[in-house]
Amino acid sequence: MSLGTILRVSQQDAGQGEIITADVTFGPNYQTNGEPITAQKLGFRVGSELNSVSTSQEGDRGFEYEQDPDPKKRHQGKLLAYEETAGKIGEVLNGTDLSGVTVRVTAVGR
Repeated sequence: MSLGTILRVSQQDAGQGEIITADVTFGPNYQTNGEPITAQKLGFRVGSELNSVSTSQEGDRGFEYEQDPDPKKRHQGKLLAYEETAGKIGEVLNGTDLSGVTVRVTAVGR
């Protein structure tokens, strides 16, 4: 597990849920198939589900949220990091040091 800090930038109510914007900083040891992230880690008051997560790009890296496919685990998923190497885009290699790489995420959930 290699997520470092999660700094909430804003939080607002949206109907029955919330919208949270946060800066997520990775740590020194990226995990293949993404870093676990949950509604609770992002600071949702109820922490029961993540409906969508959008991410920004950081330099030559891109990021993507992948929802857990189990309907009973709607509160969690993984944050994946991608980069271009030799003209091809692929997931960052296992064990890559992403210390200091920060991505802004906007999450909708409750």
